[in-house]
Amino acid sequence: MNPELLDFDTPQQPNTFERLLAFIQAVPLYQKVLAILLFALGDALIIFFKASKPFEWIEIAQVWGGLLLLIVFFSSLLKAFLLGINFLYQKITGKTSQLTALNSSSITLMVAFLSFITLLILAYFID
Repeated sequence: MNPELLDFDTPQQPNTFERLLAFIQAVPLYQKVLAILLFALGDALIIFFKASKPFEWIEIAQVWGGLLLLIVFFSSLLKAFLLGINFLYQKITGKTSQLTALNSSSITLMVAFLSFITLLILAYFID
């Protein structure tokens, strides 16, 4: 056999999912929390201005607080779902999944980002 084909010392290139996980884990916690708060504030402002109501700070704060609670609750459910899937995957194959590397703040950040993008798309199409 050709010795070049048996060279196992070369590192494998990480796939896109592994690079995304490494990027998310490299972001400090305070930046994740700040991004979650800003995405939720953006969601609240989109909802508030699409409702065409007069501007009042207390109502924006109520919508923002409700969205934060909703985002945290939904991300907790998603984390529990991912842990259940990982448990089943580990029982069936005997290997651990890469999804265990995601912590709660990373999942919450992704949920906040996806909710912001979803509300932007809905705000564009709904009069």
